[in-house]
Amino acid sequence: MNPLKAYAAEHTALAIQSLDLFLQSGKEEAMHELRVSLKKGRALLDFLEKQKKHEKKISKLKKQVREVFKQAGLIRLNHLRIKWMKSNRYRLLLQNASLETDLNGYTSDFLSEARRNKNVLTALHKTVAKESEHTSLVQVLSYAKKLKAKVIRLASGLQQSHWHHLRKNIKRLMYAYHWLMEKDKIKLLTLRQYNYLDQLQSSIGLWHDAEDMKTWISEAQFFFHPNEKVKQQFNRCWVQLSNEISEQEKAVADLLKRKNSLLKISKLQIQGRK
Repeated sequence: MNPLKAYAAEHTALAIQSLDLFLQSGKEEAMHELRVSLKKGRALLDFLEKQKKHEKKISKLKKQVREVFKQAGLIRLNHLRIKWMKSNRYRLLLQNASLETDLNGYTSDFLSEARRNKNVLTALHKTVAKESEHTSLVQVLSYAKKLKAKVIRLASGLQQSHWHHLRKNIKRLMYAYHWLMEKDKIKLLTLRQYNYLDQLQSSIGLWHDAEDMKTWISEAQFFFHPNEKVKQQFNRCWVQLSNEISEQEKAVADLLKRKNSLLKISKLQIQGRK
């Protein structure tokens, strides 16, 4: 069994299925699944490109997939903002924002590119399935170990402005973990290390989402609104987001303090190298 090939075939096929489901139903969950699958597809392309496999072809496909990902991201971001506003009962802010209008516009643009996007995802599916079939799992392990070294390096003395970049690399390391045979996974990460990294990237994600929401609500300039109730709701929202950011900053900082003891090479990993 080639786990890289199986992973590539499964998740790029899921991207196509999620795209089809969104085109048919417009369901928010379908867009979420599409974005997740595209992240995994982009990680696969990045790996293949670094193996010097058909570099021009892979590079061109990476740009095309990135464009689909970007378009889908605008829809997903507005879904998340609307969902957050509704769940926290900021009805007046939602009514006076352009979120739902923007969402309709981004969705319309995305639907107009349906055929092109489907062709890009089909090309992604065929390319990664074919190229991964002829890729040595020794290359996969070597690539994954370099990713781990990069994650450890990025996590040392990291400024908040680089947390999102760290999260991106953690997720790629976690994807690569699943491209390995079971006997090779321990050479990369213990289960404890994997769970730690998952917790760290999740906390960074929550922090980033709160930061993004606070930036957006500031740019919406509700503090200038003539309706006093809108201003009051904005003030309450601002305090809530500030508290969420502080909580997540502390969670991420606490996790980063544990990195030295958790990410060092374990005895099991040393034994796995022999």
